[in-house]
Amino acid sequence: MVISFCCGKGGTGKTTSTYNIGAALAQAGKRVLLVDNDQQGSLTLSMGYEPQMLSLTLANLMFQAIDMPEQLEQSVEQTIQKTTNNLHLIQANNKLAGTLSRLVSMQNTRAMFPLDDGSIAPERVLSAIVEQVKDQYDYILIDCSPHLDLQMLNALVASNRVIIPTQAHFLDTAGLNDTIEIIRKVQQSLNPNLRQVDILLTMFMSRTVLNQKCAGTLWRANAYLYRANRLLDQSSRTSGCWDQFAGICTEKWCSTGLPCSSRGGHAL
Repeated sequence: MVISFCCGKGGTGKTTSTYNIGAALAQAGKRVLLVDNDQQGSLTLSMGYEPQMLSLTLANLMFQAIDMPEQLEQSVEQTIQKTTNNLHLIQANNKLAGTLSRLVSMQNTRAMFPLDDGSIAPERVLSAIVEQVKDQYDYILIDCSPHLDLQMLNALVASNRVIIPTQAHFLDTAGLNDTIEIIRKVQQSLNPNLRQVDILLTMFMSRTVLNQKCAGTLWRANAYLYRANRLLDQSSRTSGCWDQFAGICTEKWCSTGLPCSSRGGHAL
């Protein structure tokens, strides 16, 4: 399974969530590949590597997928850092910014000259890399930057599932609409296999009124919230419910810190 962690707002816990969920899955015996899809290289740094000291990164692989796809398989194997037996990493640094410029150029060229010349589409470059290794891992987790750009689009096209880490703050929940809109468009036109959209509520404190109200907003959006860093499992109900974000939940919260539905019962 390929899972992207993305959100159009910074500081919501994307990298921390990717790292910790990946480590937990590896500890449970699953084979996990982490992909740092952010030019800041925060996931790479979290894994104990100095991003600017690395000669082989995701940027190299993406350029190779574009220019020399016949050598991609060998390059992927050389680039992957085997941190532990079950936890591996494709690292990133600021060279990824150059990759984004190349993707934008490819997109502009395709818009001007739409005839298919057999070259890879700019939104499917990361997919080509993932295809080389997905049979070797139980989970591939992709950490994205907070920018709603072609780099994030590549991650969504390559994924089966997307997790949106967000804090229970007004600005974070208000910014979800843009992220959800991009995911919807990808589902409709580029990747129909992206069937599950989840929200991961991070840094949640049930004792604060602000956190309660903002988490209630998500509750009213037909999502099943889990407390703190536990997964919101929305299953296949990813469409038709996001227009409810405008309202603020006024329902009571019980002593467990979970929202009480007007129909009874809790999120767990």
